[in-house]
Amino acid sequence: MQEGSRDAEILGLKARIAELERRLGAKEQALNAQALKLKAALTEAERIRFQYKVLLTSAWEGILGLDRKGNHRFVNPAAARMLGYAVEELMGQHSHATWHRKKADSSPYPVKDCPIHAAIAAGGSHQGTNEVFWRKDGSSLPVEFTCTPIVQGKHALGAVLTFWDISDRRRAEEAQARSLRDDLTGLYNRRGFYTLAEHQFKLSKRSHRGMVLFFADLDDLKAINDSHGHLEGDQALMDTANILCRTFRESDIIARLGGDEFVVLITEPSDVKIILRRLRQTLERHNTRGGRAYQIALSIGMAHYNPLFPSTIEELVRQADSSMYEHKRGKQGRSF
Repeated sequence: MQEGSRDAEILGLKARIAELERRLGAKEQALNAQALKLKAALTEAERIRFQYKVLLTSAWEGILGLDRKGNHRFVNPAAARMLGYAVEELMGQHSHATWHRKKADSSPYPVKDCPIHAAIAAGGSHQGTNEVFWRKDGSSLPVEFTCTPIVQGKHALGAVLTFWDISDRRRAEEAQARSLRDDLTGLYNRRGFYTLAEHQFKLSKRSHRGMVLFFADLDDLKAINDSHGHLEGDQALMDTANILCRTFRESDIIARLGGDEFVVLITEPSDVKIILRRLRQTLERHNTRGGRAYQIALSIGMAHYNPLFPSTIEELVRQADSSMYEHKRGKQGRSF
């Protein structure tokens, strides 16, 4: 009886051992399966990380990773190249102190006023469309940028700053602006006048608002050139430009069409008599100031644009030009 009980106990232990081995084997298989999945996930994560690294390092725009204090934690090659540094030189350095310490006019830029650091502190995005960063060699870099915060919960951990070099675009805009300006007087030239006037004519038609065109001719420019030299003639043209700028508003389009001819397009309703009186007073003040061996004299013509009976810019200029010659013929030696 005792021997039978021992045999039964041994069989029971063997069965329990077999069950434990089976469970252990199942757990081992499950762990191996999980290990394979984890390995696959790590491989995929590494592949994605590598792709992102290639993307960031290959990007043509500058990309900077900043911590909450504004120190560099990531710098892609494009950012380092645009700022004139090696990547290693920027890592760990304070962004504002390195390339944002001055404003465009070279005056100090306190970090408390920096919109990038404000965006990091507030956890909000910020875009800059007309900013200047400073290169290692001290030269300025015109940029546009986007600052996007890195937020965990309610806390800002830092930000990603992406920026673009807009030097070429800025040069193109400056060249375009210069092409619309008269080199001598700084007023709009013929091309600039017609470009801006065309836009104003369209606005006038839509708003049914009238305009006035003044045509001014500097009298006796040839005599000034012959008697006092062309440098003095150029000065007379610049004086005329200054007189017109002091008389008319910034919203008016003032231009030198060429030679001794100037035009002003008044784009908002105005009392013409008041403008003529102001022009006469400005001209008289200039001439009584002295310092010139001659006086500035202007012949003036006007033409009115009525949007109910629209005309072209060229027609308006011709009308004002004709009116100016009538004024010139009837002046009888007067300066205005």
